[in-house]
Amino acid sequence: MLTPIRRLAAFTLIEVLVVVVILGILGAIVVPSLLTAGELGVQGAARAVVADLLVAQNDAVAAQAERTVHFDLENNRYGVFDENAQIVRADYLPVIQTSLDFANNDLTGPGASGKNFIVDFRDNRQYQGVRILDANFAGAPRVTFDDLGSPIDGGWVDLMFDRRVLRVSVAAFTGRLTVREE
Repeated sequence: MLTPIRRLAAFTLIEVLVVVVILGILGAIVVPSLLTAGELGVQGAARAVVADLLVAQNDAVAAQAERTVHFDLENNRYGVFDENAQIVRADYLPVIQTSLDFANNDLTGPGASGKNFIVDFRDNRQYQGVRILDANFAGAPRVTFDDLGSPIDGGWVDLMFDRRVLRVSVAAFTGRLTVREE
Protein backbone atom coordinates (compact mmCIF):
# COMPACT_ATOMS: atom_id res chain seq x y z
CA MET A 1 0.00 0.00 0.00
CA LEU A 2 1.23 3.41 -0.91
CA THR A 3 1.53 5.97 1.82
CA PRO A 4 0.32 9.44 1.00
CA ILE A 5 3.04 12.03 0.58
CA ARG A 6 2.78 14.68 3.22
CA ARG A 7 3.43 18.17 2.10
CA LEU A 8 5.62 20.13 4.49
CA ALA A 9 4.33 23.53 5.50
CA ALA A 10 6.79 26.15 4.21
CA PHE A 11 6.94 29.43 2.36
CA THR A 12 7.75 29.51 -1.32
CA LEU A 13 10.61 31.56 -2.67
CA ILE A 14 8.16 34.03 -4.20
CA GLU A 15 6.43 34.62 -0.85
CA VAL A 16 9.75 35.22 0.90
CA LEU A 17 10.87 37.66 -1.82
CA VAL A 18 7.59 39.60 -1.59
CA VAL A 19 8.03 39.97 2.19
CA VAL A 20 11.66 41.12 1.77
CA VAL A 21 10.63 43.72 -0.84
CA ILE A 22 7.85 45.04 1.42
CA LEU A 23 10.26 45.29 4.36
CA GLY A 24 12.76 47.10 2.13
CA ILE A 25 10.17 49.65 1.07
CA LEU A 26 9.05 50.22 4.68
CA GLY A 27 12.68 50.57 5.75
CA ALA A 28 13.31 53.16 3.05
CA ILE A 29 10.38 55.18 4.40
CA VAL A 30 11.04 54.78 8.14
CA VAL A 31 14.85 55.15 8.32
CA PRO A 32 14.97 58.78 7.09
CA SER A 33 12.28 59.63 9.63
CA LEU A 34 14.35 58.14 12.42
CA LEU A 35 17.43 60.06 11.32
CA THR A 36 15.59 63.35 11.86
CA ALA A 37 14.14 62.37 15.24
CA GLY A 38 15.98 65.33 16.79
CA GLU A 39 13.48 67.58 15.06
CA LEU A 40 10.93 66.33 17.56
CA GLY A 41 12.78 68.48 20.09
CA VAL A 42 12.00 71.70 18.22
CA GLN A 43 8.36 70.64 17.91
CA GLY A 44 8.27 69.93 21.64
CA ALA A 45 9.91 73.27 22.37
CA ALA A 46 7.31 75.06 20.25
CA ARG A 47 4.54 73.27 22.14
CA ALA A 48 6.16 74.23 25.46
CA VAL A 49 6.38 77.90 24.41
CA VAL A 50 2.73 77.88 23.30
CA ALA A 51 1.63 76.22 26.55
CA ASP A 52 3.62 78.67 28.68
CA LEU A 53 2.31 81.67 26.75
CA LEU A 54 -1.21 80.37 27.43
CA VAL A 55 -0.36 79.90 31.13
CA ALA A 56 0.91 83.50 31.31
CA GLN A 57 -2.17 84.76 29.47
CA ASN A 58 -4.55 82.85 31.77
CA ASP A 59 -2.61 83.79 34.89
CA ALA A 60 -2.91 87.47 33.90
CA VAL A 61 -6.68 87.08 33.76
CA ALA A 62 -6.84 85.10 37.01
CA ALA A 63 -4.64 87.56 38.92
CA GLN A 64 -6.13 90.62 37.14
CA ALA A 65 -2.57 91.82 36.62
CA GLU A 66 0.03 91.91 33.87
CA ARG A 67 2.18 88.88 33.11
CA THR A 68 5.28 89.11 30.94
CA VAL A 69 7.06 86.29 29.13
CA HIS A 70 10.66 87.40 28.64
CA PHE A 71 12.88 85.55 26.15
CA ASP A 72 16.59 85.56 26.96
CA LEU A 73 18.15 84.88 23.56
CA GLU A 74 21.73 84.89 24.78
CA ASN A 75 21.13 82.25 27.46
CA ASN A 76 18.54 80.29 25.45
CA ARG A 77 15.75 80.42 28.02
CA TYR A 78 12.59 82.28 28.93
CA GLY A 79 10.64 83.12 32.04
CA VAL A 80 7.24 84.39 33.17
CA PHE A 81 7.19 87.50 35.34
CA ASP A 82 4.49 89.39 37.23
CA GLU A 83 3.58 93.09 37.10
CA ASN A 84 6.45 93.92 39.51
CA ALA A 85 9.05 92.16 37.31
CA GLN A 86 9.25 89.34 39.84
CA ILE A 87 9.45 85.78 38.62
CA VAL A 88 6.15 83.91 38.78
CA ARG A 89 6.33 80.87 41.03
CA ALA A 90 4.45 77.61 40.82
CA ASP A 91 4.66 74.53 43.02
CA TYR A 92 5.03 72.16 40.06
CA LEU A 93 8.16 73.84 38.65
CA PRO A 94 11.82 73.03 39.39
CA VAL A 95 13.84 75.31 41.67
CA ILE A 96 16.05 77.79 39.81
CA GLN A 97 17.58 80.91 41.32
CA THR A 98 17.21 83.93 39.07
CA SER A 99 15.88 87.44 38.72
CA LEU A 100 15.13 89.67 35.78
CA ASP A 101 16.82 92.92 34.88
CA PHE A 102 14.83 94.31 31.93
CA ALA A 103 17.31 97.15 31.45
CA ASN A 104 20.13 94.71 30.76
CA ASN A 105 17.93 92.10 29.08
CA ASP A 106 19.26 89.57 31.58
CA LEU A 107 17.61 86.67 33.37
CA THR A 108 20.63 85.96 35.53
CA GLY A 109 21.98 87.35 38.75
CA PRO A 110 21.26 87.19 42.42
CA GLY A 111 17.65 86.57 42.67
CA ALA A 112 14.58 85.07 43.99
CA SER A 113 14.73 81.50 45.13
CA GLY A 114 11.83 79.15 44.97
CA LYS A 115 9.99 77.35 42.26
CA ASN A 116 10.44 79.82 39.45
CA PHE A 117 8.76 79.86 36.07
CA ILE A 118 11.94 79.62 33.97
CA VAL A 119 12.35 77.27 31.01
CA ASP A 120 16.00 76.75 30.10
CA PHE A 121 16.61 74.95 26.82
CA ARG A 122 20.30 74.46 27.67
CA ASP A 123 19.61 72.28 30.71
CA ASN A 124 16.61 70.35 29.39
CA ARG A 125 17.56 67.13 27.58
CA GLN A 126 14.31 66.91 25.64
CA TYR A 127 15.10 70.25 23.96
CA GLN A 128 18.76 69.47 23.33
CA GLY A 129 20.00 71.35 20.28
CA VAL A 130 17.00 73.71 20.18
CA ARG A 131 17.85 77.39 20.17
CA ILE A 132 15.70 80.49 20.64
CA LEU A 133 16.73 82.22 17.45
CA ASP A 134 14.70 85.42 17.76
CA ALA A 135 11.91 86.99 19.78
CA ASN A 136 10.32 90.19 18.56
CA PHE A 137 7.32 91.85 20.16
CA ALA A 138 7.36 95.47 18.94
CA GLY A 139 11.16 95.36 19.00
CA ALA A 140 11.50 93.78 22.46
CA PRO A 141 12.22 90.13 23.37
CA ARG A 142 9.17 89.94 25.62
CA VAL A 143 5.40 89.87 25.41
CA THR A 144 3.19 91.30 28.13
CA PHE A 145 -0.41 90.21 28.67
CA ASP A 146 -2.76 92.71 30.31
CA ASP A 147 -5.34 91.88 32.98
CA LEU A 148 -7.79 90.80 30.28
CA GLY A 149 -5.28 88.37 28.75
CA SER A 150 -4.63 90.46 25.64
CA PRO A 151 -1.05 90.99 24.56
CA ILE A 152 0.07 94.61 24.64
CA ASP A 153 1.98 93.97 21.40
CA GLY A 154 1.85 91.05 18.99
CA GLY A 155 4.99 89.39 17.70
CA TRP A 156 6.81 86.11 17.36
CA VAL A 157 9.42 83.73 18.73
CA ASP A 158 11.60 81.70 16.35
CA LEU A 159 12.92 78.33 17.54
CA MET A 160 15.62 76.54 15.58
CA PHE A 161 17.03 73.03 15.46
CA ASP A 162 19.66 72.32 12.82
CA ARG A 163 18.24 74.35 9.92
CA ARG A 164 14.58 73.91 10.76
CA VAL A 165 12.88 77.00 12.18
CA LEU A 166 9.44 77.06 13.79
CA ARG A 167 7.78 80.42 14.45
CA VAL A 168 5.36 80.82 17.36
CA SER A 169 3.27 83.92 16.65
CA VAL A 170 1.14 85.88 19.09
CA ALA A 171 -1.55 87.97 17.41
CA ALA A 172 -1.95 91.52 18.64
CA PHE A 173 -5.14 92.23 20.57
CA THR A 174 -6.57 88.69 20.46
CA GLY A 175 -3.51 86.81 21.68
CA ARG A 176 -4.18 83.99 19.24
CA LEU A 177 -1.18 81.64 19.08
CA THR A 178 -0.06 79.95 15.88
CA VAL A 179 2.94 77.82 14.95
CA ARG A 180 4.32 77.53 11.44
CA GLU A 181 7.52 76.45 9.77
CA GLU A 182 9.71 79.24 8.41
